[in-house]
Amino acid sequence: MNSIINKRLPGIIMCIVLPLSVVACSSQSSLQSSQSLSIEEPPSISAVSRMELDGFDTPEEAVKAYLEGLKAADPDQMIGTFAVERYAENYDFEANLDRLKVYVPTQDIKFPNANAFVSKLNVESRRIAVTNAIIRQYLAICYPEFDQSFPVMLNDGAGDFSALLVEKLNTVDLDSMTLLGFIPPESLAETYTVKMNQENMARQAKVYGAEKIVSLVAVFELQGNKYMLCSDVISYNGKWFMLQFGGNIGALLSISPYYAGIIPLSVPGIAEEFSGALESLTAP
Repeated sequence: MNSIINKRLPGIIMCIVLPLSVVACSSQSSLQSSQSLSIEEPPSISAVSRMELDGFDTPEEAVKAYLEGLKAADPDQMIGTFAVERYAENYDFEANLDRLKVYVPTQDIKFPNANAFVSKLNVESRRIAVTNAIIRQYLAICYPEFDQSFPVMLNDGAGDFSALLVEKLNTVDLDSMTLLGFIPPESLAETYTVKMNQENMARQAKVYGAEKIVSLVAVFELQGNKYMLCSDVISYNGKWFMLQFGGNIGALLSISPYYAGIIPLSVPGIAEEFSGALESLTAP
């Protein structure tokens, strides 16, 4: 079986946080009286320009907008389709600890939102995590046979490997991308709709301070090759945003997070495994 499937590795999208409180005292010279200088806290997240877009009316529209950004080779649009600031603002740190019963230093949000500075750091960490996931996904598209879960020992072949990566990264014409449609996640994994799984997704939505999380599976074509993109999409105040690649349906399918939700149907053995599900494809 290809390494993309059945590689159960932990982790997916991450974020971070840290604290700040500011009061500085300035001691004047002996000729002047003592005065204290108050330094204002930075503005809150909502007071600064936001990376994320305004959200979308349906989960499908959020995924479409992401793929349109990929087609246009526009990282800002791609990141903008994700819940970034909203994710950081609404994340319930204590609820996540209560759900997991353990504190993991590498988890998305490392600290509670203690103040405005902490919240800004959290947003920046979320942006970095999303960007890193996009990087992994692009490599999975350009070089699907490459196993991202293991380091490559080069010895004296550094130049050859670098040249190979340049070749792979330049062979994909993103502008040729066409969205073919969506596959219902339950047609890929019947366990997606079972009560226990849906309750787990509802608990995750509560931790993120959101209304709902759903999984989507998009199918797109690029230079004659078909790919499936598994993602979780999240709703805040009736608007939908990308949450993470792979997500719940990716976990049910045992897709390695190193491939960021991508299943390349051109890889031998993969297309045959999902041929039945492709019959459930609906137009975008």
